Amino acid sequence: MSPPFRRIYDYFRHDAAIYMQEHREAWTKQQRSNTISTIWAGHPTIQEHYADCENQDPGPQLPEPHPIPDRPYTAKDTARAKKVGRLPDRGQGEQVAQADEPEADAEPVDARGDEEPEAPQGEAQAQNEAQDDPGADDGLRDDAHAAENNVLAPSSANVDKMPDDFLPLQQDPAWNNDPVLPALQKGADGKMVKNFALLQTKPHISAENEDMWHGVKILGTGGFGVAGLWVEVDDNANIKRKMVIKDTQIADRRDWRDPKIWRGRVPQEIRCHQLIEQRREAEPEACHYLIRFLGYRLMMVQMRYRIYLEHYEAGDLYHAMDDHDKECTAEFLPEAFIWYVMNALATSCLVLHKGTVADEPLEGWKPITHLDVTPTNVLLSFKKRKRENALVDGVGDWETLPILPVLADFGVAFYSLGDGPCPISDNTEDYLIRREVTRYAPEHQNQEGPPWTPLGEKTDVWGIGSILWALITHRNLNSGPVREDRRDRDKNDIPISTRLEDGRNELKLTADVTLSGKRFAASNEYTS
Repeated sequence: MSPPFRRIYDYFRHDAAIYMQEHREAWTKQQRSNTISTIWAGHPTIQEHYADCENQDPGPQLPEPHPIPDRPYTAKDTARAKKVGRLPDRGQGEQVAQADEPEADAEPVDARGDEEPEAPQGEAQAQNEAQDDPGADDGLRDDAHAAENNVLAPSSANVDKMPDDFLPLQQDPAWNNDPVLPALQKGADGKMVKNFALLQTKPHISAENEDMWHGVKILGTGGFGVAGLWVEVDDNANIKRKMVIKDTQIADRRDWRDPKIWRGRVPQEIRCHQLIEQRREAEPEACHYLIRFLGYRLMMVQMRYRIYLEHYEAGDLYHAMDDHDKECTAEFLPEAFIWYVMNALATSCLVLHKGTVADEPLEGWKPITHLDVTPTNVLLSFKKRKRENALVDGVGDWETLPILPVLADFGVAFYSLGDGPCPISDNTEDYLIRREVTRYAPEHQNQEGPPWTPLGEKTDVWGIGSILWALITHRNLNSGPVREDRRDRDKNDIPISTRLEDGRNELKLTADVTLSGKRFAASNEYTS
């Protein structure tokens, strides 16, 4: 049986059983059962790790470092752990439990529907806190000798083994883990054919019958994947539900096995979504402007994963501005809308970087840097907004606007695990763009180091500012903004653009002209 479960204990039993099947093959069924029961009764932090996960799918999985010992616990260990509320001491002379050793009240690994073990009583032994860190048990430890010499010594139990500690241990065996899907291709030849073939596939979001789900539209393509719209219909072909499926495929097997793309045994993009959904439960209003995550699927053999997301029907800010520029005769956008977008993006980034909109950051929160705050990643929705409350003559309270901006696409988002004793860090080098792309923050592109300028909160603030600048000028500034007085040259000695420009509109105006009101009436209308 696989998640969801009614009891939190069943999640731990499920995860521990999978781990033991992979890494403790010689243990008997009884030894595995004894060990699971002992850990649950005597390891309070394991219970804390699995708290509040009832009816979730997937579950939280084993924490890192995992609690499974090298030797199995005995029935006596289980009884002791239940009595005193802590794990038994493992003495040198302790004997390993025999295969025929009985346990009167142990939880068998494959038991179903029985009562949850009694809560441990007494003083709890301090344990290592579960960490969202795939490198926490990656085969390196700092022992006494190594500490004296300032080196890291390998732990013999965890060096050079498969699967790597940052990869999932095992997929759910109850249904097909690698459904047949068309490959995702780059380049012009066959790209659209492959993408449209993708719409013919089922969502593969669960083991249930999905015959009433249909792919209807490709919404966008990127460097690694495709996003499309799927709808569920009833017997009369009426649409019941919609969702967006983002299908991502890693082309290079070495990249797929690179620890930098994994967090908590899932791709980092998925983990960022999971963390946001956890905060949504605690602070729903604060997460109002962040895209809603519905679930995911891993296809390990194909080096592929799917993310299921809520659909926002009004498109994105980039195309809305593009259509506005071609069809609308207004000289400028309402100031209230610009403030509204700024508030939405600032609120979203506060949650990403602090875990909350409160003054103090959430304790233990690792800041998430979005790294791609651009108009294409600001989705628009009419949900929960009434058109009749729209502003009159462009003035009024931005809360009454009919549009809801939503920050989306965490494909390049990241959070760092911390350097510890390691002399190198993932931030900045792992996330740099190795060429000049002026629509991104200066520290994000073509940076030379060391020393490096870290990517973080300021990088996302720059992205927000760039969007606001585009709204003020109501132009999609694909090449900027850049400083007008900049005189840099790239490695090929080609002068870098020093003016604001939009290739389609051939807009080449200095900042002085733009802000003077000579060409943009908004300059005279917006408050300072």
